[in-house]
Amino acid sequence: MPINAFNILNQTDQFNSRITDESDKVIADEHSLNSIIYALSRSDLKGKSQKAMKMLERLENSHIDGNRICKRSARSATCSNTFKGTGKEKAQALAIALNVFQRLKTSQGLDTDKYTYISLLKTCGKLLPTPTSQKRRKLVEKVFRECNSILSNFLIAATNELSK
Repeated sequence: MPINAFNILNQTDQFNSRITDESDKVIADEHSLNSIIYALSRSDLKGKSQKAMKMLERLENSHIDGNRICKRSARSATCSNTFKGTGKEKAQALAIALNVFQRLKTSQGLDTDKYTYISLLKTCGKLLPTPTSQKRRKLVEKVFRECNSILSNFLIAATNELSK
């Protein structure tokens, strides 16, 4: 499925390269680029994390959404479904997820939200070694500490019994 999307995107780019009038160009918008990123995240395509990152960078550089990373793109670009890949592919996917997370945190005008943290925690769970691994524990703890506003809101809403 993502291969077909890449083919259409390439054909669009080729068409645009032959057009001189900007108003006649066909522009891949936020929704089409997000669709490709999502399709990649659900596929078994090799190197999908790197391809998703290229789409995210294209989205960033295209001045779509005010030249900011779109939340849905950032979540999809984690490619947590790479858990079926090799150790190297998992490491690359995790590096990309952490890169996207850092970019989100430093992005102007865009805040991380509960879905950002949920996606990153899911990615850590799927891509890092067993739950007893020190690396996994440290990273999950760091992510959890950074989402303290979610925890704070939970503690405000929860009963004393539930929050223990």
